[in-house]
This record gives sequence, C-alpha cells and structure tokens, in this order.
Amino acid sequence: MADCPIALHFSGHGVQNNQKNFGQQHFFSKDKGNALILEDSVGKAEYFFESELKFMIKEMNNPFEVVFVSSCHSQFAGEIFINAGAKHVICIKQEFKISDAASLKFSSVFYESLFDKGMSVCQAFNIAKKEVESEINISEANKFKLLLPNNDNDTDSMMSDLD
Repeated sequence: MADCPIALHFSGHGVQNNQKNFGQQHFFSKDKGNALILEDSVGKAEYFFESELKFMIKEMNNPFEVVFVSSCHSQFAGEIFINAGAKHVICIKQEFKISDAASLKFSSVFYESLFDKGMSVCQAFNIAKKEVESEINISEANKFKLLLPNNDNDTDSMMSDLD
C-alpha cells in the first residue's frame, strides 16, 4: 500500500457490522463501518473496518483505480472498497457463487485488456464478461458486477454504453 498501487486484487469476504455478526464487540466497533475479513498468521479472523480502509486510502492520496474482489458473494466486500474511495470495483453479485473457471478467465482477460492493451476499466470489464460468456456461459458472465462511486451501482444496464 505504501507504493500507492493503482489496482488491488483482493480474495476474501466482507461482513456487515451489526450485533448479530459481532455480538458484544459491536458496541466497540459500531461506528467503524463494515469490515473485510483478513487472516492473521495463525489463521484467525481479523477485521479490517471500512473506516480504517478509508483512512489508509486517504493517506495514500491516490485512491485505487480498480479493485477486483475475487470471491463468491463479494458484492458486499466490494461496496466497502467503493465507500472507502476506490474508483472502480469488480465483484461477484451478492447472491451468487462463481466458478473457478469463470473467475480465472475473467481475471486473465480483464488484466490483459487493462494493462497490456491500455483499455479503460469499463472497456476491459465488458471484454472480460463477453469472453466468459463465449467460453463458459452467459450465466457465469452475468455474475460479475462493476461498482462505481456515484451511488448508481446498477451498471448492468449501462455496460453496453461503456464500450
């Protein structure tokens, strides 16, 4: 993070900060926002709260251009990054699991389009979705979601306009 990267590929999950999920600890963390679940050196869950992520991104003075939250049901975690200041977040719609094949295909096409071919995040997203649709199936392709910080995160209907 000290090198101010433009992209982050995060494999993990997020959790809503409420009493059901945190029990009595919710009293101490209720104003910190939702949390990403990280793993410590012995495999124990550590929570990285939205407020901490916002602070870290602000200190970087260079918000992530793109974050890819690569895991099943990852929209919730993706929204944590958007709320913390990321410019684009790719995730899997909250209600879905994603196959390894679809995730690998999407990732390789997306990053090649973005970094090797110099396309915009939106263009690379569209191309990667189309490739997953073509090589795997439309059902898997439609599980990927692009979140934007403008509070209009229903990009599914916009994607054809972003080519």
